[in-house]
Amino acid sequence: MTIARRLLGAVTALAVLCCVLACGAVTKVNEAKARIQRSNDLKMLGLSYLSYNDDKKTGPPDQQAWLAWSQQKEGPEVAPVIQKAGPGNQYTILFGHAFPKDFPQGASNTALGYENQPSPEGRLVLFGDGSVRMVNEAEFAGLPRPTGAKK
Repeated sequence: MTIARRLLGAVTALAVLCCVLACGAVTKVNEAKARIQRSNDLKMLGLSYLSYNDDKKTGPPDQQAWLAWSQQKEGPEVAPVIQKAGPGNQYTILFGHAFPKDFPQGASNTALGYENQPSPEGRLVLFGDGSVRMVNEAEFAGLPRPTGAKK
């Protein structure tokens, strides 16, 4: 009977360990999924911003003008993401800047937008060329913004 109890205890301990490890893996997968979604949102914002700039020769002046233009030119799928880029929402976009005059350090080095709540790994930043990269808070503080944009 003692061997059976020890074996049962070992099996139970192994089952508990597997559950704990599985829960950690699920959490990491969910975090990665959320990070990918935020990155995709920022890329969509970047493409839409660049399209607006190509059409109007300047960036959108504000969220409402961008939203109205987007619904006419791009279709309804971009609107929910643009709505996440308004004041107090998930993303900050630096509105009203034109390429290349407001990007003296180059579009690929200039922050055009970013997520408002950084994660432990850093903050996703949308650059003027449409790319999205994770940067730590020290890097973020030093990133160039379009001419006249607040940090």
